[in-house]
Amino acid sequence: YYVINFILGITYEHPVFIKRNGQYMFSQVKDLTRGDLLFNHSEEFIPIETIQIINEYMPTVSIDIEEDDVYFGSGILVHNIEQTK
Repeated sequence: YYVINFILGITYEHPVFIKRNGQYMFSQVKDLTRGDLLFNHSEEFIPIETIQIINEYMPTVSIDIEEDDVYFGSGILVHNIEQTK
């Protein structure tokens, strides 16, 4: 899993809402880079300053928020996509 800015622990495939080069998008965590801007619960964009990869087991929870499937995880706007089997 990844730890972003020491606040968000999240798996690599999870989509996170970001602003990059003036564009707004959801991006999988594995594709984030330092300098991307995360949208937080205070409706502010904060820069990604640190990205850590942790090579150990992390229990995860799947949250299904109908209909939009977006929510704030650790204060950061994330998306819950349906995983294919």
